[in-house]
Amino acid sequence: MVIASKVQNAQSQLGESLSREWADDPMAPALWDSLQLLKTGWHSGLSSLEKLADDGSALAMMRLGHIFLSGQYGIRKNEEAGENWLRRSSDAGSIDGRYRLAKHLQINNHDKSAIELYESLSNLGYAPAMFVLGQAYYSGDLVVKNVDTALSYFRRAYAAGHIHAGHWLSHILMTEGKTVGAWLRGAAIRLKILVPFVRLTVFRPNSDRCRL
Repeated sequence: MVIASKVQNAQSQLGESLSREWADDPMAPALWDSLQLLKTGWHSGLSSLEKLADDGSALAMMRLGHIFLSGQYGIRKNEEAGENWLRRSSDAGSIDGRYRLAKHLQINNHDKSAIELYESLSNLGYAPAMFVLGQAYYSGDLVVKNVDTALSYFRRAYAAGHIHAGHWLSHILMTEGKTVGAWLRGAAIRLKILVPFVRLTVFRPNSDRCRL
């Protein structure tokens, strides 16, 4: 009961999608134990985490990917191992694993592969991926610039509750809109997101609604 309570408390501090993954993973209590072991002695904790991953826990795979890519807990960085674990996590159905993999590929200039992953997440309704695609099409950094496509992704992300997408949507409407009506719609969106933005930033900074 104590472990279950700690797991539930940890879930409440996560983004909505990752929290659901914790709730749906039958190995969540064992995963929690493994993460605690990592804090005291990474050899046993890492071995325990790898066993959970080999037993099919997409969350354990995702955590291993993050650990090897970041060097968390003093473990030597290993990009090949980290990427491999994130791919396994993504293939096993982890939204967070796929999003982290897309970010990793983007950082390492594998733009086409990153965009494909973001698009697959967008098709699953994941608002942070829609937001990233909106930014990509608006800036032209990862794909050919297309403001109309950027607006489409920002609108979808905003409809799904993404606060930063609302900001960018209002910015484009107010600065590039060709009518007074467009400017007014942008201004209305900016006013509407002000209070939720402050509330999320202060109380739910890890929410999917403000994930970048």
